[in-house]
Amino acid sequence: MRYCNHKQFEVYCYYTGNDPDPVTEQFRQYSTEFRDIPHNLEAVCQQIIDDKTI
Repeated sequence: MRYCNHKQFEVYCYYTGNDPDPVTEQFRQYSTEFRDIPHNLEAVCQQIIDDKTI
């Protein structure tokens, strides 16, 4: 994700945990959109659908 061409690609990440760590923060840093939706699979699925329509 760090090296992808962010002018050509949007990077969406979905975090479903409760305890962010340094790797989580790297994903946040290199994402175009970072969604923090802890322990709620239905909400994550709906967010992915919603993001698809943006």
